[in-house]
Amino acid sequence: MNEPGYMYEDGRPDDIKGLQTSGRGMARALGFLLQENEGIIVELPKQDDYPDDDYGMYLICKHDGCIRGVEYDGGDEPDGTMMWID
Repeated sequence: MNEPGYMYEDGRPDDIKGLQTSGRGMARALGFLLQENEGIIVELPKQDDYPDDDYGMYLICKHDGCIRGVEYDGGDEPDGTMMWID
């Protein structure tokens, strides 16, 4: 069974079209919200229909004025934890 997505009101799984439509807007919004060297941990669930999509824990942060997403394996912090990057 597929995990529900985050981009569609009807709960269907996220897909490439939705990512293209929303990804730039989300990065822009995070650029306003996050301070330099500040980030948030997010957990991306695995979606059976998209086995090549990344899943796991990621740190989404603002570094050098850019929004970056990197794999996170630094601890047991839950999804949604805010943190300061050195």
